[in-house]
Amino acid sequence: MASKVAIDDLAGMIKRGFDSMDTQFVEVKDRLDRIENLILKKHDREIGDLKLRMQNLEDMLAIPSKK
Repeated sequence: MASKVAIDDLAGMIKRGFDSMDTQFVEVKDRLDRIENLILKKHDREIGDLKLRMQNLEDMLAIPSKK
């Protein structure tokens, strides 16, 4: 009987460990998603800035825009 209780206890501990890992995985995934979104927004701003700078250069040099 003692081994049955020990096995049940062990199974419960393992389950709780996996449940905890699932929660941690979701938290890490959420953080990575936020980081990805911040990086994408930054890249969008940088690309927009570069487009504006390129347009200014084309205007100054009287080069037709290649749109």
